[in-house]
Amino acid sequence: MPGLADFPEVNLRFYVRQPGAGRRGVMFIRELVPSRITSLVARLAYNEPYSPAAMRSRHAFGSGRVSIEHAWRCRGVTHTLRASADAATETRPDTSAEHFFKEHEWGYGVTRRGRTLRYRVEHPVWAVYPNPTVTMNVDFGALYGAEWGFLRTAAPANVAIAEGSSVTVFPPE
Repeated sequence: MPGLADFPEVNLRFYVRQPGAGRRGVMFIRELVPSRITSLVARLAYNEPYSPAAMRSRHAFGSGRVSIEHAWRCRGVTHTLRASADAATETRPDTSAEHFFKEHEWGYGVTRRGRTLRYRVEHPVWAVYPNPTVTMNVDFGALYGAEWGFLRTAAPANVAIAEGSSVTVFPPE
């Protein structure tokens, strides 16, 4: 949709596999975006758990590095995520952790009636920026509920920064 094509997003998600079909996909616990309109469209069309949040995002290239910063305010708390990596991109093999975390053809959710909802997502394979580092000041308990609070002091098991591209999201099946 015009005006809803390029926006920052911060999300908490998990990965699923459809039994019997072997389709890998992702389900979202919550997705934060700066636009109330984007949030509303995603909720109405896909019943996705989008929420609007005051958000500031920056990215910069220089000295052979790329850096990204997201800061957002949600429920009265300011959160920040900063990441950087080498600026020369590379494509990782299908067997890599980076490929696993960023390449999913399917999104899964739940309809308003509690049934499984599936939609296809299409984009070219994303190259990654090597040697990433990340620092976070995120109150996961405030964002996602007390059961997620332990993540505030947990070290990430994997960090990947992907180049990204336009994405086509097909109507739900």
